[in-house]
Amino acid sequence: MSIGAHPTRSDRPIDFFISYSPADERWATWLAWEFEAAGYRTMLQAWDFVAGTNFIDFMDRGVREAAVVVAVLSERYLHSTYGKLEWQAALRADPDGTGNKLVTVRVEDCPIDGLLATITYVDLVGVTDPAQARARVLDRIREALNGRAKPVLQPAFPHHPAGPAGVLSAPAAGAPAPRRARRTPITPPPFPPSALAVPESRSTLTVLQVAGPRFGRGMIEPGAPVTPGELQEHLMGDLTLLMNDGVPRPDLLVVAGNLTESGSPREFSDALSFLTGLRVLLGLEPHRLVVVPGFRDVTMAASRAYFATCEADDVDPQPPYWPKWRHYARLFDELYQGLEDRIFDSEQPWTLFAVPDLRVAVAGLNSTIAITHREEDRYGFLGEAQATWFAQRLREYQQSGWLRLGAMAHAPGSRTPYADEGPVPGATTLRDRTAYHRLVAPMLNLLLSDTAPTRAPVDPAVPLSTASGDGRAQVLRLAADGMTRWVLGRDDRHDVGEPTAVTWSRTEATFGAAGPAQVPDPRLPTAAEGPTQGSTAPDVPAVVPAVAASPLERLLDRLAEVCEARHDRVLVRRVPADPPHLFVTYRADGVVRQQRVGAHIGTPTAADIDHFARRVHATDPDVPSELVYDGDRIARGLAEEAQRRGVRVLHLTEFQGLLDLREYVAAQTARLQADRLYPPEQYVPQRYRHLVGADQRVREDVVEELLELISAPDGRFALVLGDFGRGKTFALREVARRLPTAAPDLIPILVELRALDKAHSVDGLVAAHLANHGEQVIDLKAFRYMLRQGRIVLLFDGFDELVARVTYDRAADHLETLLQAAEGNAKIVVSSRTQHFKTNSQVLTALGERVGLLPHRRVLAIEDFTPGQIEAFLRNRYGGDERAARARMTLLAGVKDLLGLSRNPRMLGFIANLDDGRLAAVAGAAGTFSAAALYREILESWLDFEERRTQGVPGAPVTLRRPELWAAVSRLAFQLWESGESYLRLAELVEAAGQLAGLAESRLSGQQAVHAVGAGSLLVRTDDGLFGFIHTSVMEWLVAEGIAAQLNRGEDSSALAVRPLSALTVEFLGDLADPRRCTAWTARVLGDEDAGEIVRANALRLSARLRLPDRADLRGASLRGEDLSHRELARADLTGADLSATRLVATNLAEARLEHARLRGARLDQARLTGCR
Repeated sequence: MSIGAHPTRSDRPIDFFISYSPADERWATWLAWEFEAAGYRTMLQAWDFVAGTNFIDFMDRGVREAAVVVAVLSERYLHSTYGKLEWQAALRADPDGTGNKLVTVRVEDCPIDGLLATITYVDLVGVTDPAQARARVLDRIREALNGRAKPVLQPAFPHHPAGPAGVLSAPAAGAPAPRRARRTPITPPPFPPSALAVPESRSTLTVLQVAGPRFGRGMIEPGAPVTPGELQEHLMGDLTLLMNDGVPRPDLLVVAGNLTESGSPREFSDALSFLTGLRVLLGLEPHRLVVVPGFRDVTMAASRAYFATCEADDVDPQPPYWPKWRHYARLFDELYQGLEDRIFDSEQPWTLFAVPDLRVAVAGLNSTIAITHREEDRYGFLGEAQATWFAQRLREYQQSGWLRLGAMAHAPGSRTPYADEGPVPGATTLRDRTAYHRLVAPMLNLLLSDTAPTRAPVDPAVPLSTASGDGRAQVLRLAADGMTRWVLGRDDRHDVGEPTAVTWSRTEATFGAAGPAQVPDPRLPTAAEGPTQGSTAPDVPAVVPAVAASPLERLLDRLAEVCEARHDRVLVRRVPADPPHLFVTYRADGVVRQQRVGAHIGTPTAADIDHFARRVHATDPDVPSELVYDGDRIARGLAEEAQRRGVRVLHLTEFQGLLDLREYVAAQTARLQADRLYPPEQYVPQRYRHLVGADQRVREDVVEELLELISAPDGRFALVLGDFGRGKTFALREVARRLPTAAPDLIPILVELRALDKAHSVDGLVAAHLANHGEQVIDLKAFRYMLRQGRIVLLFDGFDELVARVTYDRAADHLETLLQAAEGNAKIVVSSRTQHFKTNSQVLTALGERVGLLPHRRVLAIEDFTPGQIEAFLRNRYGGDERAARARMTLLAGVKDLLGLSRNPRMLGFIANLDDGRLAAVAGAAGTFSAAALYREILESWLDFEERRTQGVPGAPVTLRRPELWAAVSRLAFQLWESGESYLRLAELVEAAGQLAGLAESRLSGQQAVHAVGAGSLLVRTDDGLFGFIHTSVMEWLVAEGIAAQLNRGEDSSALAVRPLSALTVEFLGDLADPRRCTAWTARVLGDEDAGEIVRANALRLSARLRLPDRADLRGASLRGEDLSHRELARADLTGADLSATRLVATNLAEARLEHARLRGARLDQARLTGCR
């Protein structure tokens, strides 16, 4: 900055814009004074902001036009919305990125992080010397303005003692520049650490009592001040005369009501400008200003509107009719922004002004409690609730020896036993003056009132200082022996003051004492709270003996603790109304918010909610209200109706920031209990083994193991693996169904991954699942907390269906999606097909990478059914009928390899659904017929299931359909059969299934097609990563079916010359192939002398199969609809057999017994019936 002559102040650019929290005004004004004393121009809210104008515009102009923005850093500033906007705007306004646009001054020990942490601040914390603080700040300012840190004086030679440190020189010498009119104080502000020091002994306290200015009044005497600026100038002129003659500068500014004429926003804007400006001119900080509402500060239009709204909503207006003070409350908030102990709101429409540095407490009495727009309500009234409240709070200040003042718009009235009987003429005196004299007056030393003096004598128990008759301000000097009064505009000398001898009761801490004193906290409730408006109070405000808290009180205590834990710097007040509730004030995102919180024991009814809405919420509908209960969940319709009335009804769990999932768990349990696809009564405990650790022996009951794991206090992650159809889904459903009983404190959430859109996070999966099941409000933050705490158990069924397009090399990658949620004490169980992963090692590697986060991981593999479990399954299937189960078991055992296939629970389910007659026919045919048709039905049902599993799932692309799966497994069956091996390596699987790439509608890649076949067909995987069929009989049937298809087309099958057919394959082929073509093929091969040995052996086996045993016993067999054409059934016993719609074309039935056989619809073309009976 150049040194030289400066233009006039109004024309000069702004050097410094000071950004600060209103609570740090003493620091901001001290800095501004020091800067201007050095010749710079400053801009700050306390001196330059014009009340009623747009503060954002003021802030924008300051940041834009100032060369430097000086931010005063404190805890309150860092949480201030406007402060954040100002320093961020300063950073953005630094065009060169030099970092000199923003200078930070730390005045409080507070953590600084983010972008502010990158800026070197001037640290004034702990600095008690004003000269040292001034030098630090001005040095930094010089660096910011010059862009360099070069000192003013030449540095001393290092070998010589350094010279005195240079300080920033003031700009050009000469006459000071003219100043424009501003709200600068008349004396330099004190250095803040000095002001905050332990108060020294004082002998006097000076109070400036200003009569209500009544901005907006109509009749004004000629020459009287009208605007806020004129009134300020008038008062300061009169006050300066007294101060020049020795009257002390005011320590406290009091305006006891009637700031406006009618309570309009414009009038309150003038009042704000006047009060702020006068306070600054007097050099007083915001906490030394005392204002209370008067009769004229009630906005009658707002009162009428409130009554009209209540009438429209069919509710009764609730005293004290809070909306009537709406504009006054806005003024109050502006005056005391940043001072948390200055309270005036709907639950406490009065204020206790504590001034610790003066050791003075002022009771800001609101005597307009009863006033409304109705004529009959226009009288002064405190109410016993307010009177009792002040009596209790002032007691602590009385015991601490503080001077206790009162400020009230109305006069207290005479002390007569029957003073409350009847109205008061003129409405300038309290109607309930007995409550004032009985409860409040004994606690006060002096009452300041805005009511003009009357002829009535001053109450000797409580001295009264009223406004002068002509509405002038007055200065009161209070000393230990009395007070002296000067009226501004009338008294211009010190010696004309009116002394009054008064002995103040218990004020030793204010007058004469030095050192630290006890400072009561006015925000905390006392031992006994006062009653609400309209209730009775005890004659003496004594401490209530301790009694056992009621359930409602205990619930309110819990709610208060939750509020204190949820918010920083929160103020929670207990309101003993009907019903009792809490009034909570807190800061969120830089904005001060308020809400009411009510409590209800049990489940609230519609009448309970209506009572709360009428008696509590209707007091001030602009303040949000919540009613918290601890009973059963209310009906959704009732909660929605309450929400429409402005009351949010929450369960205690929800209020604590948790999810109330009781209704969801109950519905889930009921759904699982009634599930017909997985009926709980048919569940059979499954065997399993651990894949991690040395002990991998087979154990019993995987559900009990999972319940034990997740009931433990620590976090758990369990991966349940099993081949398709082994019952993983059934097991997880059983865990979810039993857990609410086994561990009531845990919340099971069963998520079927196949039913959801594919998401990339656990939050997304759970949110979609809960939304699908009717949960309207899903607080993910609460969900994550409850999961980390181990209160929610996530059961993910079908991990293999989480991602539809996957390859074996990346099959475990998606496990990370679920592993990310395994934090803290999270309990997560995931089921997946074994075949989804290339090897078990792939799974263990993925889990092992997070071993530090998953110390309690488990990997369980479900085993196949044993014969005992098969029988148990059948017994459950038949409702506990032992005989039916054993009979079915016998039938299964009678069909070759069908019992082995039944070891898979899902296969067993398909097999159990087969017709009894068909099973009996195959089992009793003694080799005459195989189970080929049964196998076809079972395998088609299985592949149909696999197709449905992946088709039409939200978010899943179309994969392989049944024909494609059928072609793939058939090819693999031939490959295995021809090789003579039982399993394929992954590379062989790739070779066989890779040709399916591009066949599906989704155009799968080769690797994706391989995974779709390996994980979603008839294959299983070993622990070592080898792939084979679920049972050998499945492979043999597929081979037989493929050979039969070739023979039926009249083609020779090359497979018949590769390897000898097994007995079961021959049986399947005999039933699947056309008998005529089989006979023709066998005859041709056996008649060919050049045929190979293997093909001739297969022809002999098939020929033998086509010739049925002599006297085949088929009594009572159910052969309905079978194709038995060209078969040898000579001398067969078909007594009582069902041959309805059976094809017997060219069948040899010579000498067969057909007694009582049913032949309706049977085809007997060219059949040989010689000797039939």
